[in-house]
Parts: sequence; C-alpha cells; structure tokens
Amino acid sequence: MTEIIADLVLIKGMGFDGVKIFYEYIVDSGIVEPLLNYTRIIGLKVIFATHATYWNSIYPNIDFPNETIVNDYKRQLGAICGNITANGYDHVLFIAIYYPIPFEYEHVVEKLNSQEYLNALKDIVNYVKSFGLKVSLDTEGDPNVYAVPLLPEVD
Repeated sequence: MTEIIADLVLIKGMGFDGVKIFYEYIVDSGIVEPLLNYTRIIGLKVIFATHATYWNSIYPNIDFPNETIVNDYKRQLGAICGNITANGYDHVLFIAIYYPIPFEYEHVVEKLNSQEYLNALKDIVNYVKSFGLKVSLDTEGDPNVYAVPLLPEVD
C-alpha cells in the first residue's frame, strides 16, 4: 500500500484531479477501503475500471458469460460498491465496466450480440446500479471492428 500511496501523492502533486483505478486484486488484497479513504483525504476523484475476466488473465474472455465468472465479478463489484455506499464516498464518479471482448475468437461479433452476453451485461450493470452508483460500459477494441452493443441501462 505504501507504493500506491506514493503514486497517489505524486498524481495529486502533478495537478491531476482524479484517477482511474483498475481494480484487479484490490478486493482480495483488502485494500478497497484504504484506497477509497486515502483518495478522499487527498482530494482525488475516482473512477473504478473493472473487467469481468481480468483482461483474459484470470478467466478466458471467450468464457464470458458463465456462472463462475459472473458470480465472481459481482462478488468483487459488491465489495467495491458496498464500501462506496456504506461509507458515503461521494468522490467516486462512476464504475466503468469494460466489455469482456474475446478478441482472439473468430466469431466475436456473434458473441458480443448474443442474448446470453447481453443479459449478463444487463445483470451486472443493474447490480452496480442497485447500489445507487453510476455505471459506464467501456471498450478497448476498435468500435469499427468490434461493434459492441449499447445498453440503455448505463449512465
């Protein structure tokens, strides 16, 4: 946590108003609360960037959605969102959910537009919104190549 605090102080000292925190491992490492508390103390706004499959490093993107991935993602989102709302952390602007795009999959467009995929995303978005937080859906892929479906549920 010492290195993270040093980075946050540096970011603030450079004149930035906020940070995008990619959430990998912060829940299981137990640093959600310290991160939220410290960013509030030093006056940094926060966006949490989240990804159900940890960018293909924990779960293969192609496996989204399956029950294991969705449940683990909701567990981690619940820990983050619950902490934000329980402690009144109003410096968190929104939760960014990245589309789990299986770039290596030849039928990526069909996968992205499947009803199962859309239903899982809607479920995840609505879960975050149930905490009273704003949600965005973000993508890493070229939207001209990987046309992701837009969901009206997002902010």
